Amino acid sequence: MTRFFHSPSWRFFVLPQLLTLAALFLGCCLAFLPGWLCVVFMGVFLFGLIFFLVSAIVWFTKKNKKRGFLAIACLLLSLVAIIPALFLVMFNGMLAEDMDDFANALSLPENVQLLEPGKYTAHPAEPELSEPDSFQAALQASLETPGTSDSSVVPSIPALGSLHSDHPALLRRYLTVSPAWWFHVTKGNEFATRRWRIDGRWETNLHGHFSSFFPPESQKYQVRTCLGMSGKSWKRWAKKIPAGEEIQLPVTDTHGRQESSITWDESGIVVEMFEQAETEERRMTKAAIKELQSEFQALLENPTWDHAKTLLPEGAILRGEHASFSLTGSGGIYTAIIRCNPGEPGCVYLKAYEITGNTRLSEDRLKKRSTELIGWSEDPKELFRSSFQFTIYEGELNQYYGARFEVWFAPENGKDDRKLIESNWKIDGWSR
Repeated sequence: MTRFFHSPSWRFFVLPQLLTLAALFLGCCLAFLPGWLCVVFMGVFLFGLIFFLVSAIVWFTKKNKKRGFLAIACLLLSLVAIIPALFLVMFNGMLAEDMDDFANALSLPENVQLLEPGKYTAHPAEPELSEPDSFQAALQASLETPGTSDSSVVPSIPALGSLHSDHPALLRRYLTVSPAWWFHVTKGNEFATRRWRIDGRWETNLHGHFSSFFPPESQKYQVRTCLGMSGKSWKRWAKKIPAGEEIQLPVTDTHGRQESSITWDESGIVVEMFEQAETEERRMTKAAIKELQSEFQALLENPTWDHAKTLLPEGAILRGEHASFSLTGSGGIYTAIIRCNPGEPGCVYLKAYEITGNTRLSEDRLKKRSTELIGWSEDPKELFRSSFQFTIYEGELNQYYGARFEVWFAPENGKDDRKLIESNWKIDGWSR
């Protein structure tokens, strides 16, 4: 044992790794160390793993099995040790986020009128909508038929492909104006995700899913319908299948529901459909394909903007003198409802500031979550709708402070962004 502690193996081989592990665990336990220091600890640790791996290869090549096995043992020990360390990092990271002190010393600003989210403050001309739209009604009605074990579908929406090939500008404008479609930008790619109408309002969920829990229904389901307008799929690493050919979709059991995902290319647009339901038959997927073919075929029969306007859902375009902005939600998770007309193609997005200190709120995430293409026209009294869900991370539940929300517009032609609307709200932040 004494010979071992005085050997080069101990001084230059085992001791550095033990020190590295100690440093790593110290960094994990002290959750409030700077993030860059934890990265340094991790970098040293990963270097140690590579060192052991190379050392094992070298020692075995030199037929020194004792040191070779010692290197492998240290490598395995390090890999096992990293597991509890990672758990500590995750736990302390969540603890640090839960201890958000952003709003501890804040108070509501004086002499500033603050609106409160939670009550739907729609534009005065907003129509009262009670019934679900035809798309979601058709998907829900499909569940009234007994489901079978046949999961075959024919992935084909030829009218969509024809519009994209022959009338791309018309299709794009129709999707940006229709409140039934959430035309958003994610990681530089454009997607049109189908909205549902819940309690008379067009809802936009963070990931585009709608389920039987909102509102609750007898049959359990979850669906998403998305068009990749840039030729990319929203779902990462989605495998495309040929369009127009019948296919038996692979269906997996997920918490008692049968789940499938289908992706195909429709003349340059990537169509994605996700379904969870109680039977293997893809009733909602087939209904979605049928409804979208009907919707886009109606537009294709007379591909003009005047005709397209007659096909839009009620309330897609309102007439009014002023733009409007409203919020619903609480606990840091909000939905914005915007009515405006920028007068040219482009995207709207949000900026938010704490009022008393003019501190920017959730800068990067907010812009990513709120960027949406919106309708436009040359008539300034025509107002178009945009809505999206987002999260404000600063602060804690029930720690209220004043926030100024600004609606900005980024023109498609590359000109400078400009502010369209601003208003002040009483909000709190999101906490785990």
